[in-house]
Amino acid sequence: MATDLETEWQLFKSGILEAAAECCGFKGDRPPSGSQRRSSWWIREVQLAVKEKKAVFKKWIVNKEPSTRVRYVKASKAGVKVVAKAKAHSSEKFGEMLESNFTRQTKYSGRLSAASEEKKGVVSES
Repeated sequence: MATDLETEWQLFKSGILEAAAECCGFKGDRPPSGSQRRSSWWIREVQLAVKEKKAVFKKWIVNKEPSTRVRYVKASKAGVKVVAKAKAHSSEKFGEMLESNFTRQTKYSGRLSAASEEKKGVVSES
């Protein structure tokens, strides 16, 4: 009985999945090849600063002494500075890329303005 039910379920499931893939298409869970998986500012230096802050935070949670809190606050402030520096550098590089390639800039700014209009509730009819 259990095997009959299991085979029926597998047949039903495969039929539904095939019909959905045929009708709606299929999108993989990975980004297209050549695209960036993470933010450009998420570099090794930022990862290490965040990891250090997390480790100090865990020590502070276990040991609620003022000295561990001071270490956590210092690590947190250092992490914020590293992230801000990396984001500023990434933004600068992005701006330079847009300036160097004018055709891509116009395409990108068109997408930005369309996205901002959608947020405002204005939808173009094109």
